[in-house]
Amino acid sequence: ELALAPTGAVVLVEEAENSLHPDAVVRVAEVFAEAVTRRSVQLVVATHSPTLALGLCREVLKSKLDAEDIALWQVHRDDKGTRAERLTVDDRGIVHPRWFSTFARAEAELLRDFAEPEEHAAQGGRARSGAARRRR
Repeated sequence: ELALAPTGAVVLVEEAENSLHPDAVVRVAEVFAEAVTRRSVQLVVATHSPTLALGLCREVLKSKLDAEDIALWQVHRDDKGTRAERLTVDDRGIVHPRWFSTFARAEAELLRDFAEPEEHAAQGGRARSGAARRRR
């Protein structure tokens, strides 16, 4: 539908990242940036993907998208209810007042378990020594 949208159209996109590999999600961000800059399409995108948001920020870093073209809102739910917080993007693609949460921390911990199992176990991690892994 984005390809068929006329110049200046407003296009609503919901969870474009569903079932896509992260590399493909980055390409979606590139396609979105092209639609905004070349055809003046305004996109309203709902996503759970930090990869898509980071991909759009990278388009700013690469000067393929203006920071003013992005309005990021992060929705939080806690014991006080649900609230939306406006995040801004500067000319370097950096998000303010802070970066949104990503999967990087969880992925880094998982990768550490494989890269340094004995050291991680000594630090209180759940990795087992090589001998313990082989017995399973």
